[in-house]
Amino acid sequence: MNCLIIYNPYSGRKKSSKYIINIQNKLKTIYQKVDIFISSKKDSIRNKISSINNEYQILFVLGGDGTLHEVINAIIDFKKQDLLSIYYFPCGTLNDFAHSMHLKVNLNKAIKILKENNIKNYNVVKLNNKHFLYGSAFGKFSSVSYDINNSYKKFFRSFAYYLKIIKNFFKKENSQYKITFSDKEFIINNYVTFFLNTLKMGGFTMHYKNNIYFDDTEFKIVIIKKSIFSIFNFVLFFLFGEYYHNKNILNLNTNKANIKINKIVKINGDGELLTITDNIFLSINNNEYIKFFLPKKMNKYFKQ
Repeated sequence: MNCLIIYNPYSGRKKSSKYIINIQNKLKTIYQKVDIFISSKKDSIRNKISSINNEYQILFVLGGDGTLHEVINAIIDFKKQDLLSIYYFPCGTLNDFAHSMHLKVNLNKAIKILKENNIKNYNVVKLNNKHFLYGSAFGKFSSVSYDINNSYKKFFRSFAYYLKIIKNFFKKENSQYKITFSDKEFIINNYVTFFLNTLKMGGFTMHYKNNIYFDDTEFKIVIIKKSIFSIFNFVLFFLFGEYYHNKNILNLNTNKANIKINKIVKINGDGELLTITDNIFLSINNNEYIKFFLPKKMNKYFKQ
């Protein structure tokens, strides 16, 4: 089998450059051919994946959540999900997906997982004509992860996000929307709304009451309504998840939803600016998935 290393030299504090040659040499011990592709500009990863036919079967993604987001969208858009399997080696700042899947910055553990060949289909969520892997949001604080200076992020690391939250605390972001799902309809005065397909978000563990599976056709919607206690509900949800009960928080499970907003808003997807719209269509199904190499301890979160 052949492997392509997709390398983003700008992820995190440019720390991926420390690993690249060592990773290539290690991977050559288990694969016949190992090439390196360096992401040099916008859409370079997308263009590279579109050109892959049968010359590679493994993508070793070396970068942050933004790099991974670009990879998974290219794979889905160009229908390469049956051809390519991914190992994600996290070199970003927060690395929410990696923490959720217990993927470490440890080359020996990465090689062990690759040798075990434990591949799982992780269903992605479609939002309009884009896809996200683990999380999306709009409303208060949702722009923090992408609306931040890279040099500021590299200096303060993950603490930079919390400084940005404090800076945006008094910024007004009001919107109202109508959400339709499973023949139900709500009118929402929004503080912040999350679409979740993950165990971790923003560095916090998501506390769910019921088991979550990443190969079923369901994702979670968490709506924090606008109220005088919105900020407290926001904090308490991240601390206690579904175990925190409040009339101004809705926890919903669904396979599709439509949201019509009273103004155009920016939508965060996997920590990146996903789209700008006033009309959101969400869906998840078994035909849109990414094949990931994962540690065996994650098997309990997959039905197959």
